[in-house]
Amino acid sequence: MKFYIIIFLITIISCTKENRELDGKVIDLANTYNQKPLKVNLSEIASEIEYIQLQTSDKSLLNRIDNESNNIKFFNKKILIKDKLNSLLLFNFKGEFLSKIGALGKGPGEYLKIDGFTILTEEESIVINSRQEKKMRLYDYSGIFKNDFSTKFQTNNIFSFNNHLISVNNFDFRKYSGYNNLSVFSKEGELKSQLLFKSFEKSLGKKNKNYIHWSYNSRAINTYNLKGKQFFWEYGLYDSKDTIWEINSDFIPKPSHIFHFGGKKPAMKSFFKDKKPSINELSKLTGIIGFIDTSNSMFIELGMLDKKIKIYRDKKVDMNIRVGYKIPSTNSINFSFYNDIDEGMPFWPDGMVSENKIFKLVYGYEIKRFLKENIAEDKDTIHERKKRLRQMVENAKIYDNPILMIVTLKD
Repeated sequence: MKFYIIIFLITIISCTKENRELDGKVIDLANTYNQKPLKVNLSEIASEIEYIQLQTSDKSLLNRIDNESNNIKFFNKKILIKDKLNSLLLFNFKGEFLSKIGALGKGPGEYLKIDGFTILTEEESIVINSRQEKKMRLYDYSGIFKNDFSTKFQTNNIFSFNNHLISVNNFDFRKYSGYNNLSVFSKEGELKSQLLFKSFEKSLGKKNKNYIHWSYNSRAINTYNLKGKQFFWEYGLYDSKDTIWEINSDFIPKPSHIFHFGGKKPAMKSFFKDKKPSINELSKLTGIIGFIDTSNSMFIELGMLDKKIKIYRDKKVDMNIRVGYKIPSTNSINFSFYNDIDEGMPFWPDGMVSENKIFKLVYGYEIKRFLKENIAEDKDTIHERKKRLRQMVENAKIYDNPILMIVTLKD
């Protein structure tokens, strides 16, 4: 592929150093971190783009959607989406609205807030976690309440694996779960086991009152299933390394990957200083914003005050590329893949659909504006894909539900 040739001609700076650490593969991205962004055409990693326009109606209207990787889930040709107002809506793969799951309130089957949700496909159940209530509630696909159970402690998020429910407790809520990162529940609510015990945090005791919230920590929840294995991404507080844990069917975790990112990242001691660091000091630290792992690729997004870093990793050849290209009209950098497949909006994934499909959430009016602003470049060579794209957003309104841009990756 063209951009591999460019990388090899430049130097070997984008190749990763790898060794073994705790039986996990160590991936060192420090060289890529300092690399200049390179233009990568979307067609070099992907074979197809499809668009799913989510139906807009009084019953299906969505508010803003944050943290798309966690709040949009795909299963059994269905799409489950949580918005900023704690509505949980179910659509099919045609974008047609199917049902609303539960409702805000204090009555039977209602919840105060959604702190994570997941699907038990064998039970055909959707599960909502409500941290403040210490409860998980189960609904069928039509949104009808089935039953609930108490977790007996607060939990940040949940995911499902092997027909069980696994709750997540981040650093600031770990004390509620006995300083365990993960807790395994049966579908009936029985606590089966707890994983990834944090003895150092427990030893801190009352020092927790000096806890300084690290802005990226609350977003560092990412769980996914790949080739029948369950993975959990854990933000590294102790040694400035992020760990991807593989969890087997007996719920025993082992490190799969350990990431070294380069830049400056907070160590655990920075969370318990007598003197709190300033906002300016915290903003200069490197934090992971997003991580997506597919069959043959990884998409890694880092954040700093003075840098935006998006890294594409080809797992087959162990190569990393910092992605970005210069926009001719503004001379600024777009840190995404250049969309040469249908000449629509640039693409960087928000989340995972399946092992070889990823997605980006966009709005029809955004696509419409982008096509209008870039029409001069290709007005004489508009191909059929771009014509269909224009037709799709021709009557787009600002209040319409979003569109899911689904990209199929090459083998």
